[in-house]
Amino acid sequence: MAKQGDTEVEGGAAGVASAARLPAFGHHPFSGHYRTRVEGNGRLALPAAFKGAFADAAIVRSAGATHLMLMTPRAFELVVDALKASDPEMMLDSRKRQLLFMGSPRIAVDRQSRVVLPPDLRAKVGIEGEMELVVAGAIERLEIWPAARYDAEQAPMVDDVDRMFDTFGGLSTDPT
Repeated sequence: MAKQGDTEVEGGAAGVASAARLPAFGHHPFSGHYRTRVEGNGRLALPAAFKGAFADAAIVRSAGATHLMLMTPRAFELVVDALKASDPEMMLDSRKRQLLFMGSPRIAVDRQSRVVLPPDLRAKVGIEGEMELVVAGAIERLEIWPAARYDAEQAPMVDDVDRMFDTFGGLSTDPT
């Protein structure tokens, strides 16, 4: 099977294209970060790079008091399964499992790829009124940060990550 762009092609370029192979969570891994604004009522337009992953719903929850996480329903199911596999005793506690779901509301995604972030979750991470946010791709989820906090906590690590490429020799050109 040859590859052409993001699509596998049977029998080379002249063959019949099959669907691109995606990770189990159903979309290309989220990457990059984008500055945007949230409206006073909590409505946020998702950056264009992330729009295709969200059909009509998303799961949102806080990550402590620093930022919100936004996942597709499929990604959330897989994260819950991974949590269950890594800590089965915690997930056997029915109250903790219920609290995980109670704190992770399903929210609507409209046709313009806008969401309304719940007021209690916005307050928990310091998203107040109309303000600048950073929406950052983190593989299976989006992280939604108040811009000032993102700049203070995440930006200093960028140089460390950039240094990883100083010693990277590149990918193999071997076709197998």
